[in-house]
Amino acid sequence: MAYYSQIAINIMVLITLGVSLNLLLGLIGRVSMAQSILFGIGAFTAAR
Repeated sequence: MAYYSQIAINIMVLITLGVSLNLLLGLIGRVSMAQSILFGIGAFTAAR
C-alpha cells in the first residue's frame, strides 16, 4: 500500500510543477529560475 501512496504523491507533485510552469510561462510569459531552484532543493532534501 505504501507503494501506491508514493506513486500518488509523486503524481501530485509533478502536477503542481506542471501547473505552476504553465502559469509562469504560458500566461505571464516570464521565466523564473527561483522556482526551479526551490523545486531542486526540495527534491534533494526529500531524497536524503
